[in-house]
Parts: sequence; structure tokens; C-alpha cells
Amino acid sequence: RTFPRFIAQGPSNPFLFAHYSADASEVVAAIVQGAFKDAGQDPAAIRRAYVPKDMWGKVQPRLKEVLSRLSFGRPEQGDATGGAVLN
Repeated sequence: RTFPRFIAQGPSNPFLFAHYSADASEVVAAIVQGAFKDAGQDPAAIRRAYVPKDMWGKVQPRLKEVLSRLSFGRPEQGDATGGAVLN
């Protein structure tokens, strides 16, 4: 029960590893936050996610739904989830 549910390692190629016992909703949240926090422009943003095959059927539809709600545009737009930091 004390084993970490997510492990990310490696500054040059950050990744997310989902443990088979992790909750699918938590995996989706970790993927989205890890990849898109700071609009994905943080050098530590994850580039890969490793999800067990038997969990992927639960993760994929939820991930698609969450990603469909993200919007990117000009920083001054109030409804944009993210955008370029350089103009």
C-alpha cells in the first residue's frame, strides 16, 4: 500500500509510469497535468506515458474526453487553457 503509484524519472526524457494498481482517473489526471502543466512548455513535461494494457481500456476514453476540453490560443484569451509564452 505504500508503493508509489506513479514514477517519473530522467530530466532529458521525462515519462510517467502507471502502476497496475493505480486508479484510472488518477492516471488520466497525472498524464494531463504532467504533459500540459505550464502549457507543456516546462522542460520537465512528460513526453511518454506507460500504461498497463489491461488499464488502457479505462484510461483512453477518459483521456480523450479530458483532452477534448483543452483549448490553446492567445494568452490574453480568457477561455484558452494554454498558449505560447513567447510572442
